[in-house]
Formats: sequence, structure tokens, C-alpha cells
Amino acid sequence: MASKPKKLATTPFRVWQWNCRGYRKKRGALTQFLSTKPHQPDVIALQEVHCTPTLTGYNAYTDKHNTTNPHLAATLVSKHITVVDHTLDNSNIPHVLIEILPTARSQTSLFILNIYSAPKSRRDDFANLFTAACKQAKKLIILGDFNAYHPAWGYQTETPKGRRLAHAMTLHQLTLLTEPDTPTRTGNSVSRDSCPDLTMVKGLTQCSWINLMENLGSDHNILATEVEVAPTRIPYRKIKITNWEAFRRKRTNSQQSDTPSLCEWIQTLQADFKAATKQLTTTTEVPEVDKHLLHLWEARRGLTKRWKRQRHNRKLKQRIARITAEAEKYADTLTKNSWHNFCDRLNGTLSTAKTWSILRALLNPTHTRTHANNTIRTILHKEQMNDDDLLRTLQQRYISTGPRPEYKDYPHKEETDLDADITEAEVRAALLGIRRNTAPGADGIHYALLRNLDDKAIHQLTDFYNKHWKDGTLPQEWRHADITLIPKPGKPLSLQNLRPISLTSCVGKVFEHVVLMRLQDYLEVTNFFPTTLFGYRANLSTQDVLLQLKEDVVDGPSAVQTRAILALDLKGAFDNVSHDLILNNLASSRCGKRTYDYVRAFLSDRTATIGLGELRSGTIRLSGRGTPQGSVLSPTLFNVAMAKLPPLLDKIPDVQHALYADDVTIWVCKGSDGAIQDALQDAVNVVQGYALAGGLTCAAEKSELLLVFKRRKRTNIPPDVTVHLNGNLIPRVDRLRILGLHIQHNGKATYTLQLLRKQIAQVTHMIKRITNHRHGLLEKDTLRLVQALIISRLTYHLPYHNLTQTETNRMDTLLRTALKAALGLPHYASTQLLLRLGVHNTIRELIEGHRNSQIERLQRTRQGCLILSRLGYSVPNKPQQEPKHLSLDIRRKIQVAPIPRNMHPDRHKGRRRARVQALMRVVGDGTSNAPVLYTDVARYPQKRAMCLVVVDNTDSVTVSATLNTVDSGTAEEAAIALAIIHASQIPAPDEPITVVTDSQTACRNIAKGMVTPYTHRILTSIHPTLLHRVRIVWTPGHASLHGNERANAVARELTNRAPSEELSNPDDAPTEPLNYTETLQHYRQSRMHFPPPHKSLNREDAVAWRQLQTNSFPCLYILHLFHPTQYPSYCPYCGAKPTVYHCTWECPQPPGCRPIPSPSHSSWETALTSSEPQEQRRLIQ
Repeated sequence: MASKPKKLATTPFRVWQWNCRGYRKKRGALTQFLSTKPHQPDVIALQEVHCTPTLTGYNAYTDKHNTTNPHLAATLVSKHITVVDHTLDNSNIPHVLIEILPTARSQTSLFILNIYSAPKSRRDDFANLFTAACKQAKKLIILGDFNAYHPAWGYQTETPKGRRLAHAMTLHQLTLLTEPDTPTRTGNSVSRDSCPDLTMVKGLTQCSWINLMENLGSDHNILATEVEVAPTRIPYRKIKITNWEAFRRKRTNSQQSDTPSLCEWIQTLQADFKAATKQLTTTTEVPEVDKHLLHLWEARRGLTKRWKRQRHNRKLKQRIARITAEAEKYADTLTKNSWHNFCDRLNGTLSTAKTWSILRALLNPTHTRTHANNTIRTILHKEQMNDDDLLRTLQQRYISTGPRPEYKDYPHKEETDLDADITEAEVRAALLGIRRNTAPGADGIHYALLRNLDDKAIHQLTDFYNKHWKDGTLPQEWRHADITLIPKPGKPLSLQNLRPISLTSCVGKVFEHVVLMRLQDYLEVTNFFPTTLFGYRANLSTQDVLLQLKEDVVDGPSAVQTRAILALDLKGAFDNVSHDLILNNLASSRCGKRTYDYVRAFLSDRTATIGLGELRSGTIRLSGRGTPQGSVLSPTLFNVAMAKLPPLLDKIPDVQHALYADDVTIWVCKGSDGAIQDALQDAVNVVQGYALAGGLTCAAEKSELLLVFKRRKRTNIPPDVTVHLNGNLIPRVDRLRILGLHIQHNGKATYTLQLLRKQIAQVTHMIKRITNHRHGLLEKDTLRLVQALIISRLTYHLPYHNLTQTETNRMDTLLRTALKAALGLPHYASTQLLLRLGVHNTIRELIEGHRNSQIERLQRTRQGCLILSRLGYSVPNKPQQEPKHLSLDIRRKIQVAPIPRNMHPDRHKGRRRARVQALMRVVGDGTSNAPVLYTDVARYPQKRAMCLVVVDNTDSVTVSATLNTVDSGTAEEAAIALAIIHASQIPAPDEPITVVTDSQTACRNIAKGMVTPYTHRILTSIHPTLLHRVRIVWTPGHASLHGNERANAVARELTNRAPSEELSNPDDAPTEPLNYTETLQHYRQSRMHFPPPHKSLNREDAVAWRQLQTNSFPCLYILHLFHPTQYPSYCPYCGAKPTVYHCTWECPQPPGCRPIPSPSHSSWETALTSSEPQEQRRLIQ
């Protein structure tokens, strides 16, 4: 099954050893010294570190056996190398034993034993330690500071300790690499130079050893050993840079067949992509070496050579000590400056994946790709079986087996709208909706390539889809998956704790997207999915389940009524669900023959390969169970399979339930304990029976039961409710985790608050690492981090708990702590002044905003209204603004151009300017005769309505209208619809007419064919055959594109009319329900008093500005409170109280500047509320 391993060449493996005599002060020097070397060491063995060492790019391993002093020996290993840490329990000598794993399983590991034996440890015997290490290692390096005297390594005398060490080396046939002629330790005035640091090897033939003659302030030199071993690092990956403009140009100019086969089409794409792509090999970034530091090191080495000839010269010894201290301090400064410069470069890059990878690594180093690769290699190393047996075990564990399903034919004869041919508009909409790049399948075609296809290629791709759509077939390449196993986070390292990910053809997945858009819309319109099915559906989320649990279970537990929640675990649901169950349920929806045949072809006769790390099996033919994980259709097909379970549960009285993917949650809040037990047992039996019929099973050991109640004062006996599954008792717990929310048996939020407290502390620590008072991320970016990493967690958990006032105050305190770190404020900054900055919301405001947003979202759909109605909320008679589908005949006339990514108005100004310049070359600058229409909207200030405007490329207003809505997205859609209707009246050639808009939301909605009722009414006002073909192009708003600026100006001009009689007072207009963002923004702006620092201010000035606004700027008064003996409590220039106001504004004799004329508190407040950069800088300086 497995491919034969290739014969790998050996590579040099570099090991440094150094007794640093205290690592903390020498870390900066070591960092700078590493930058002077062309090749970084793979391993650095340290002795006498006296701390847990840290070094950029390395992981630290310390002595775990010696608990009294674990910091005598430590080993730093490059993060790109896989290491297994071993412990030898039969020795009290401080040591660290690590195993370096090669990249190939067939190669032998390298063991490195780092030892430190103090001079006073004269009875240390290394024989047992060497014996234990040699039993495990075939290739072994032993090094360290032994402090054992013996003539074999340069000493003139021999001690018992040295004699025992030499005997152990002879006994185990160790080869000594240390050269006695080059002492490793510098003596003092009464002792000569010696070699206490030894290096010995076993099983290694090609070895070299060198004394680098540099001690970085220690009395031991750094020693370098190089051995030839099997490769231990994965080669640097190659980065592909594609010139997409050249790719599109080549596609346009190349001679292509009009009717190529799929294989020829893919080969042509691959060739054109390869011609426009360059490959670059990444390398390790090496910083520039500081010349002054090199001068200090050279001066110290020169003085040391002089001192060795004059060992009793105390002045020379003192000069060496001073230069050493200066070099250490300067190296630390350089290291800090290097980190600060790195953090400064992160400004404005929070929209890039690289920056977020760095931030995630700072938060949790175990959640990186490098750590995942090392984990996989560790798992492969621990397994003793050969490659074929290992792959066979993985296949049995992660690939389901069973009899071939029946794969029945579609039982109905009538046709549906879903059976219509695939249109180019649907293919373009699918490509437009794919925003993330995933790994390609075996054909190497990825989404970025497909998004840049020319019109002819998209037409050919649509023909391929239609051919298989009509025949009910799929190419085998689209039904093949490369299954890659990745470790589950937080689980023990074993073959049982892996997660399979299927990599399939991106060309096939685009077809899946097209079918999915049709099928999902059909299933929602026909109400095929029950109300209690929440997973992978539009306008529904996990929090809708949590809302029901809070209202039904968590709110107000009483001593009278027991409330029970049961979480059932479907074992391997996605991997074992029956294909017959999916197809039978799908057929009952009457989705149409073509859709049914496509899904049947998608599920049947699939093949796959499975692999772990570098291992990869041959092709495996899959059985008729499970859906491929990573597939686009799989979640919806699983929902189809589970759609018939909720009606069965609805028949059980007093039982509520919710299904989210493979999580089945059941709760009962009525009846006695016995009635609750009976209801839960009936529900379990129903679920288990349905699961067994569909090839699934419930695991009793992973299912959990939680009883929510208050202690009964009279009996103090908890309720007795037991539920069984397949004869096994479902365990009862005191805390249950449902969809990420932890619910306790007493209804409190103690555990959740502890979890959030820990997470907020981690994020706050990370923010302090990447920004401080002078360097790092600016305020705007740090606040984004707080929003993304802290507030998002708070709003997911806290709205579904009943918090006491004390708990709310504690969470507010934690949130303020993170905000102060983001703003650079001290912890004693005033809470009231912090609120007046208007940069954050309180916990109560966040909960309120989240609740309003959730209720507003639920009111938009039929299912959401049913949920709210059951919970007692008032709901509208009809869902608000339920979207409608455009017919395929209309969608054939509309083409939406691809929308470029990364176009934020603040963070991507350069890209937006380039986009406008490119559009000006295409649509002209207003002087072209080609028909182009521009749309824009503006809101009326006196009423809840929007003005819609369409202008042409001659600056003439062609259409204008008023729409009764305040939603800009709805208005932008309607304006585009007006432009499409007007385009049908323009005499133009067969080429499509261009419609330019600045709304990405409107473009995407029209591309998907899901529009508002207003847009649907406009577009269906004339027959589709009368519509002219149009091409909708997005442009950045207010970015100097002439037509867009003209449309915006006209819309604003038209909204400045006199107010209507029925709404003459703007305050009389009915208020629109506030969403999440508007609610929080309302609270922030209502108390915002101080403006933010100007964007031209650097981090240091921005922090000083915020400290002045919050009265926390360091002054004598504040310093006296913390250090009353070091700082006076009066102004040294005038004797007044030295507050922030006095030192910066009121003092009549300020040092170094002129006093403020007629200072007052009102003028001080005026200065603090200025938004002008000159005023802010004047106050700061």
C-alpha cells in the first residue's frame, strides 16, 4: 500500500553547548551572537541557566527529574525540529535527554544528553546515566559541564570523579571530541585554563568539533559540534507568485479549442498558470549585525588575551568586567529594539493572514502549523508497526466499511425548477461567493485560478457542468479525495485522536456550490427542514439554541421544578451516515430528478487515499457510508439525513430539542422527576432507533445528563433522574458543555467566568507583548484585537447566563484591564474618564446589543419567528424583508464582475486607488461614448426613505426614485435594478452594458439571485426577454471615479428638498430597530467627550494623549503616591500640588517652555477635546 521510502542523503546537524553562568542577562548577547553566524545551530545545550530559558525560534526543555533545582541544565531546540523529551529516573545528576526525530520514519533518531555536574558534586557517577542513555540510542551525543579532572582531556591531575567518568566512556565506547589543546573555560589568577566542558559521541562517524572562542561574559566558551545525520527539518517551502494580469492576457491571446474535453481544459489551465507563476524559496531572515556590539566583543577578546599574560592585573580585570556589562546591556537593548521594530511593522496588517498567524502563535504556540507537523511526526515515531500496517490501521479507523447501498432511482416523474440547466450566472455567483483559498485536489486547480478565468473558460466550464447535470454523472476525478489526518488539539498523541480532512477537486467543489445554492434555497422555501434543525442554515446559529436553553432552563431554577438537559453524542456521524437515508429523505423533498441524480453520483463509487505526514496509501474504493469531510455539500446532506428525526421527537410531550450537525440536545422543564425521566428515556429511544436505521449509533459514554435545580431546604436530596442508552447508564454531570456554552447544575456562571478570566488574561498579555508606551501596534489596531479576541468571546457566552451584579462588575474590570493595555494606560486610570473616551462598551451594553441583534435576525425568517413565539416574544405577522429568488431567465441577463479582496476604506487605500485607475481605463473618465450607468443612494434627513439615482456617462440623470427604507443595502440593490430596467431601453450592440455601483453587498446578493422584495418587484416589472445584458462592476465609493462621484452628488442634492408635510419634524419619524453595531455605537457616542489621537501621531504620542485625557500621565503627584521617599509631594518650581493639570497647564514656571497665559480648567478641557494634530502635539510636548 505505501510507497517505498526514498534513500535520503545526510545533512549537517549543528549543536552548541555553553555554560552561560546565568542565562537571563546573557539572552540578548546570545541572540545578537546568533545573528553573526551564517548557519544557526539546531540545538543549544546550556548549563547553569538559573531560569527557564527562552529564545526566538527555539523551544526549551529543562530537567524535569531534579525538582529542587530544575534550572541547572536546559536544552534549546529549533521549533522546526521534532523532539521527544525523555527522562532517566535512575540518576540524580541534572540532565536533559532529548530525541531528535528525522523526517523519514525509516531513519534512526539522534539522542542528545545534556549534563551538568557541579564541582562540589564529587561523588557523581555517570555510569548509570550513560547506560540508560545508550540503551535507548543508537546515535548519541553526550555533552555538558562535567567538572571532572582527568589527563585524557587536559588536566594534570586525576580525581575519582574523573576516573569514573573515563571508565564510563570506555565501557560504553564513547568517542571524545573535545580537544584538550583548546581549553573551554578561562581560569582566574590562581587557576589555569581547563576543559570541564566535554563532548562525546556514539554511533556517529562524521563529526567535527570547534571552540568558537567566545564566552559572551561567562567564563566558559561556546562550543560547536557538527554531525552528519538524516534530515531533521522539512525543506523550506516554495512560494508561488502569480501575475494574474499576465495569466488573463495569455488566456485571451492563446488559441483555444471551442469544445475541449475536461482533461484538455485542465491541462491548458495548468500550462497557462505555470507560465504566469514564479517560484521563490523562502529563507531564514538574518538581521544586520550591529558594528558597535562587534567592537565591544572584539575589545573584550583583546583585553582577555592581555589579561592571560597578566593574570594579577586587577585594573585589566575590572576593564574586562565593565566592557562585558556594557556589551550585555547594549545587546539587550538591540534585542528589544529588534522586537519593537518587528511590532511596529505589524501596524496596518491585521487584514493579512500572516499577521494573524503570528498573533495566534503568541497566544498559543501549540496551535501552529509547525507544531502540528511535529506532532504528526511524533505520533508516527511512537508507532512500532511498519508503513503498510500503519496505513491499514488508519484505513480501518477512519474509513467506514459496509454493504453497498441500493442507490434507488428517483421515484417521482414531475419536473421542478431545480432541473433547469446550469447558467453562467450561477457559476459566476459561486466563484464570487468563495472567499477563502483551500488546498487543491489532485488536479492542482485552486480557487484563485478559477476566480481569474476568462469569459470563454467560464462558458466552457458551464458546458461541462451541464453535460454531467443532464446525464446524472460525475467524473471520477471529482469523486476522489485525498484524506489528510491532523491531530485534534488538546488530545493525547495517538492514532485514535486524529481528524480526517478530505481534499477534493476545486473544479468539482464549484459545481457543488452551484447545486448547493439551488438545493438550500429549495429546501428552505418548501419548509423541508424542521424548526429545530439549526446547523448550516442561513440566518440561524448555535446561539439560537443557547437562547432557548437560557429561557427554558437557566432562567430561575427553582427548588420545586427540576429541569433536565441531555446531550447525546452520535458516534462518527459524518463518517457513517447511510447513503440510502440521505437519498430517501432527499427524494421525499421532491427536489427533481437531476438534483437527485447528481447527489447519487456524488455519493456513489467514491475513491480516496489516506495519509499521515509523509505516508500516503494507494487508492481505496469507499463503501456507501458517510459524507466526505471538507466537502461543500456534506453539511447540507447530513441535515437532509437528520430531517425526519425532529417530527418523531415532537410527538413526545413536554420534550424540547435542537439539532446542530451531530449534536443532539434534548431538554425537559415540566413535570415530576419521574415524568422527566420517562420523557427523556422515550426521547433517547427515538434518537437511537432513528440513528440505527441510518447507520449511526449513540455513544452512552460520551453522552451526558445535567439536572438544573436548587437545593431543597427540607430534604436536601437532589432529584433522582436516570436515563439509559442500550442498557448503559448515561453519566450525570454537574456541568454540561453544549455548543461551547458551559451550563452548571445550579444555573450559575462560575466556570464560564473562570474560563473567560483566563482567556482575557492571555490576550492582555499578548497585547502587552506587541505594544507598549513607545512602540508596537497603534490604538486602532489594538482595539480591533480586543474586539476580535475578547469582546467576541464575551458576547458568545455572557448573554446566556444570569450574572449577578458582582460578576458583571468583575467582567467589566477584566475588560477595562485589556482596554488599558491596548491604549497604553496604567491600571490606575479613572474608570469614568475611560468611559468618556468612547472606545468601549460595558458588559450590560454588550449583552443588550447582542440580544437586540439576535431578536432582529430571528424576526427575518419563518423559523426564527416560530422560535421567538414559543419563547413568548412578540413577532411580526410576516418575517421582515424575507429575500426572494430571481428567476434563471433574469439571472442569465446579469453578469456580476469579480469583486477584488482587501478593499477596506482605511486599511487598503492604495489598492482602492489602483482599482479606480483600472476602472477608468475600462469605463472611461466620463468622456467615453460606450454606455455606462452609475448608481448611488442617499438618505433623506427628514424621513425614513432613501433616494435612488442612476446617471449615465454623459452626467445626465436617467432615473431617480424614492424608496421607503433606511437600509442602504436594500436601496443600493433597488438602484441597480432601476439601472438594469433603464439599460433595456438603450440602443446598444450585443455587448453588455456596464452598471457601476459602490455596494459590495448588493453585488453579491444579485449574483446569488437572492434579493429584497423591492429589487424583485422592479426586475420582474418587464418580461426577461426584453432585458438587455448588463455587467455589474463594483468600484470603491468616493474614490474619484467621475461617474460614481456624479451619482453621489445628484443623490445628495435630491435629498435636500423641503421636508414633506406629514413628516416635517425629523424626531417624529418612527425609530428603526437598532442592530448590534448601532446599539453599541449609540452608547459610546452618547458619552464620548474626548477625541482619539490624530492618525499622524506615533504610538508614544498617542499614549501620552490618552494619559492626559484620563488624568493618568506620570507626574510628581502620582509618582509620590507610589514612591513617597523618592519623589516630593510639591512642585519644585512653584511649590504647588504637582497634579497632571498643574504640571502641564497651570505651573507659572514650567521648565523648558513658556507658561500658559491665564490657565483655567475650562481652557484645559478645551485643549483635551481638540482633534487638530498641531494642538495635540503642542499639549503632549
